[in-house]
Amino acid sequence: MLQFALGLRQKIGHWLNGLKPVQLHGFSGPISAKESVLILCSLGNEQDKQSMAIIKSEMRKLCPDASINIA
Repeated sequence: MLQFALGLRQKIGHWLNGLKPVQLHGFSGPISAKESVLILCSLGNEQDKQSMAIIKSEMRKLCPDASINIA
């Protein structure tokens, strides 16, 4: 399960590195400065719930002061 989360993180990182930088008004700044994070996902089974718990804990490390919500 941890392997899944790490693989997902790596794939997302490669994808994000390939994007062109876009400056959005009101959304600039480091991720650690965000006040809230919303994760959209499907929690169909227990494995999905456990994977999201791992991802949520990783987001908590990146954004220690943010409220993290899963929908």
